[in-house]
Amino acid sequence: MLEDEAAALCRIKADLASRGTGAHLEEAVPEGLGALHAFARANPVYDGSEEAVLAGTGCTIYRGDIGGYWLGSTKHGGTCQPFYPTWMASARIISGMAKRLGYAEVVDVGSGDGRIAYCAAAAGLGAHSVEIDPDLAGLQGRIFGATGSPVTIHCADALSADYGAMGLSRPLFVVGALPQMGGDILASGVIGAARGTGAPAGILLAGSLESRGLAAGGGDGGWSGVLGSHGLRPDPAVHLPTYWTHDRQHDTPYIHASLAT
Repeated sequence: MLEDEAAALCRIKADLASRGTGAHLEEAVPEGLGALHAFARANPVYDGSEEAVLAGTGCTIYRGDIGGYWLGSTKHGGTCQPFYPTWMASARIISGMAKRLGYAEVVDVGSGDGRIAYCAAAAGLGAHSVEIDPDLAGLQGRIFGATGSPVTIHCADALSADYGAMGLSRPLFVVGALPQMGGDILASGVIGAARGTGAPAGILLAGSLESRGLAAGGGDGGWSGVLGSHGLRPDPAVHLPTYWTHDRQHDTPYIHASLAT
């Protein structure tokens, strides 16, 4: 089950974090996940790797640096959060969640290097990537070209992207921006746009367990205010490792809600 995979991945992350290498970007991919290893090999943010057993699971640890892309992603007025990636293996679980919930497409909003959209395509779903930064959109193009991934890239501000032109039938919109970093504004805009497509849609939000800086209504990973204002009832959160919780004892709660009214 996906919940078991998520729990196992969190144990892997905890073991990796306990080793304290100090790498800027460090994440583990369990062996046997060929599509993820192909993504890592094609992605220049990773510049080294090693094999290790973490929490009893054989893994490849990938290390690198997102500094240049992070800096570039801060230079756009519409940016709600700089480039902070979820783990590749977390992106795979997210795409599995989308498939299990019956979605036909994933729209990765503020997609960074496109790892969630990539995993959605690998799972056989339609995959759209919306990214405001042209350097990151270009990075995605190189990764998808090298791996043969059929993701459609939209280099656009997520708040003004034309979702109606994407031909969506049953999409899951994934928003990775945290609520206390402007994600509340982004998510509200995306919810309105998603409902405007007329397609039965859902949303998946990356939450935060950090109390400092959370918007009003800090429950549900900081999203209770946004969810309540749109009349949404969230499912129980699934916790997954991300770049921004690598040195934390907790992981990132991902909160799903159907947008059906």
